[in-house]
Amino acid sequence: AYEELALTQQRFRLAMDAAPQGMALTDGAGVVVDINPAAAQLLGLTATKVVGQDFADVLMSQLGHCESVDRHEHIRQTEGGQIWVDHVTSSLCDDDGDVIYVIHQFVDETSDRMWQQELEHWASHDVLTGVANRRSLIDHLTRLLRAVEGAARNETVAVLFCDVDNLKALNDTYGHSVGDAVLTIIADRLARSLRRGDRVGRIGGDEFVVVLDGVEAGDELARVAEKLRLAISEPMAVMDHLVTATISIGATFASGDADAALAVADAALYRAKAEGRNRVVIAE
Repeated sequence: AYEELALTQQRFRLAMDAAPQGMALTDGAGVVVDINPAAAQLLGLTATKVVGQDFADVLMSQLGHCESVDRHEHIRQTEGGQIWVDHVTSSLCDDDGDVIYVIHQFVDETSDRMWQQELEHWASHDVLTGVANRRSLIDHLTRLLRAVEGAARNETVAVLFCDVDNLKALNDTYGHSVGDAVLTIIADRLARSLRRGDRVGRIGGDEFVVVLDGVEAGDELARVAEKLRLAISEPMAVMDHLVTATISIGATFASGDADAALAVADAALYRAKAEGRNRVVIAE
């Protein structure tokens, strides 16, 4: 019987130590009876020092407050960043229903969470340039227009429709890889030139739209648009080439719905291109 008990304990020890997911065993009072290496590493603990301690205190020091007996998640802050820890518990009871042991299982969900966050990010951002994509930008514009509808502040949302001049010629001269790099630089320059709260998105191959929130007068709109135009016109060092690109901008104060505002800005953009490109036209 002693040999069988010893063999059972050895099997349990081997299973605990080899388990890829973290496991800890506490008694009915919440005191740690055992913890495997995977759990100790995931929680940032030394296994030998944890046995005999109140596990609630241990978790508090590493993961924060933990009361739930249902499946839940912790976020552990480390020098290298955040670690998402999935925590599941199950109880072993005697014939009277009293808890003898509680089994805690811990799974590192960090990679899955990071992948989920990346998917959520690219669902609303342009893959090439990293700025907002068409759907995300229109949703943002729609929310702003609904917020100001009927409010005292009139015409404080503006739309700038920007088109890169002669991108096809640039692609034909230097190749599409240089053209893509130029689009990325343009998106970055537009974003860096905006005020906090403004947003830029790429809605087509060479088309960007900037949404301004809080523009009070036409001259201010013209200044912002001209600032963007000048920022883009600075030479760009791209793949051993010094490239110069320009943009044409059609601007308007926005009211009504997003599609109507974009249509007005697009018409102003058409005028800017017809008048020679590399210029700003504000819709009347």
